[in-house]
Amino acid sequence: MRLSAQNLVYNGSFELYKERPPSVDYALQYFPLHKCLGWDDFCKDTSDYLGTPTYYYNQPFYESNTWTHPKSPYNGEGFIRLWPYVLKIDVFRSQSDRDYAFGKLINPLEVGKKYKLSLAHTNGQFNPIKIFGHNGFGILLSTTQPKQKNQYSRLEIIPQFRTPYLFQDSTWRIMEFEFVADSAYRYITMGNFWENYEIEVMNATDGDFRNYL
Repeated sequence: MRLSAQNLVYNGSFELYKERPPSVDYALQYFPLHKCLGWDDFCKDTSDYLGTPTYYYNQPFYESNTWTHPKSPYNGEGFIRLWPYVLKIDVFRSQSDRDYAFGKLINPLEVGKKYKLSLAHTNGQFNPIKIFGHNGFGILLSTTQPKQKNQYSRLEIIPQFRTPYLFQDSTWRIMEFEFVADSAYRYITMGNFWENYEIEVMNATDGDFRNYL
């Protein structure tokens, strides 16, 4: 992930960490996002490895038709996973839940200055169990850190950038936006901000509702 003129996203390739995360062959090992330097999530239920955003190190290389991790990061050796929109996931979560990842920019944006935001995301490898794509993945820039009402509720904020397309892809896709800053934004938050009725769901044949960044 990059936010330029100069790159203002700290640790945008998710390679710096407080503690080295597991490699992808230990997929079920819960590793909270706050151990990735510069990033955090809103869910603090440390027992819930099934939903809370996590991050991984892509060494050694691992490919599987069971796990859904990408075959390799888009850039570097680290990546994070979040569930932007969860629909009826067994008994662990409610009807519709949201995960968000957020970070603090290196410097606030300068009002009136033009910037370009780019982000690579993917659904990962094929998983025959839970497979669907959805639209509405978005990026919010804010002057204060947003907060969820409860652990998995939708952030009731309209983000500056949202993907209008149904996203379901096992390869990396690049989101790019150019904009002029209208405020001195300090925080960046990623996830799905759309209301349930706005979200379209698509059955998929490769990838699933997880997003990897």
